[in-house]
Parts: sequence; C-alpha cells; structure tokens
Amino acid sequence: MKKLMTAAAILILLAVLPVARPASAAPVDPFVGHWVGMGITENGAPAESVGLIDRELEVTIKATTDGFDVTWVTRRPSRSNKIKHSSISVPFASVEKPGIYRMTATGEPLSGSPYIWARIAGRVMEVHSITISEHGVLEYQKFVRTLLTDDEMQLRFTRSLDGSIVRSVLAHLRRQ
Repeated sequence: MKKLMTAAAILILLAVLPVARPASAAPVDPFVGHWVGMGITENGAPAESVGLIDRELEVTIKATTDGFDVTWVTRRPSRSNKIKHSSISVPFASVEKPGIYRMTATGEPLSGSPYIWARIAGRVMEVHSITISEHGVLEYQKFVRTLLTDDEMQLRFTRSLDGSIVRSVLAHLRRQ
C-alpha cells in the first residue's frame, strides 16, 4: 500500500509540475562570434577610391544576460596614406518590444552623444545611431548586418546628414 501511495504521489507531482522545455534560442545567437572582412565605399569617398576595397572590418558580437555587446573595428587608409583606425563597443539590453534593444548607457543626441538602438528580425540585425551636431545637423548612421549563411555576413552601412546619404559602404565578412 505504501508503494502505491508513493507512486500516486509521484504521478500527481508530475502532472502538476511544469514540463521542462528546451530554452529557445535568443535572437542574437546566430550573430554571436568574431567576423572579419573587407568593404568597399559605394559613395561619399574621394572619386579614386569609390568602388575599390578600401577598408578592413572586424565585428565581435557577444551574448549577455539581458542582450548583447557589439564591437566593431574599421581600418582604412587616410588621405595622408596612414591607416586610420576606428573602434566602438556598444552594450545592448532588451526592452519590452520583442527584437528591440537599447544601448545600456543612454546617449544624449543634443550634446553630441549618440542615441543607439538595435533591432533583430530573423537573419538581419540593424544598429541605428542618431547624433545632432552643435549646429543642429542630424547625423543618422545605420548598420544592417544580414546573415547570408551561418558563417557569412553582409554589412551595409549608410551615414546621412540631414536626410542626405553622404557615405555608404558594402562589406562581406566571414565568421572566424
């Protein structure tokens, strides 16, 4: 009788306890990794370099507890033929809207600090940045990272001033 009662208790517990399910993948998971590639300026550069491979790019994306971090590095020749190196790292946290992330340190566009947010929809990650110059000119940058395969990414970058595109870059990166 004691064995029957124990078995019944176990069955009741199994019936009322939630069933463990595998955790669903975070939207950022397919993008996580270190990516390296080359890019070409499509416009907004000196005429002699438009359409030529003119920059090396590295992107590192790491998942965090509440979002992800993106670090990107660009190396390209300057007008004086020295290598210009720029780098930025942005931590993102999820918000109430699915697939939308905000920069964890909120920027203040009117003081020259960018306001940055990201959106992930399937195999596309967009990062948007808005800054307003001291003269009131709106600068908008958009980075669209599209996964072509599990190990290939296309990056399309555009920079606009007051609504006019002043630079666009197309790059192809591979997961390392």
